[in-house]
Amino acid sequence: MSDLLRQLELRRKREGLNDWQFARRMGMNRKTWTNARLGLSKPGAVFLGAVARTFPEYNDLVLQELREFRGPQCHPRKVKDGV
Repeated sequence: MSDLLRQLELRRKREGLNDWQFARRMGMNRKTWTNARLGLSKPGAVFLGAVARTFPEYNDLVLQELREFRGPQCHPRKVKDGV
């Protein structure tokens, strides 16, 4: 589990929220949150954006996740003829 996910899980527990309530607070569905928390899926850019908007105090951890993120969104598009 990443540092970000560990901190989010600690916060969820500290605030006494269930997975559905915590996911809703971040603007995502419960399955997205629980899959990331359980390691069934790696947090993507949309997930990380939701965390950054909801909990700006975790932005350093979000940036760390983004640096480690390897997905199709990270590959620059080839620009042809300046378009």
